[in-house]
Amino acid sequence: MSIDFMMWKDEYETLRRKYDDAIGRMERGAEKLRQMASMADQFSMQARTLRQGVIPTRDTNRELSHFLGIIGQYLGHFGCYH
Repeated sequence: MSIDFMMWKDEYETLRRKYDDAIGRMERGAEKLRQMASMADQFSMQARTLRQGVIPTRDTNRELSHFLGIIGQYLGHFGCYH
């Protein structure tokens, strides 16, 4: 084999490893985002259920109602309410 080909082959293998690593990181990042979105969706549904069951009644604990209101604002800020 010629030296030029060997240098090209080494460079190709180096770039290929970097490319494969970058693709792997992107795939892991996308999976992590999917998991986070799923968790946010579950949390949003739980918070909505609690808000519907707790906040409308006048005799509920004020601190709990206030806390659930804060959660609702937080979820609304990040677009978790559909």
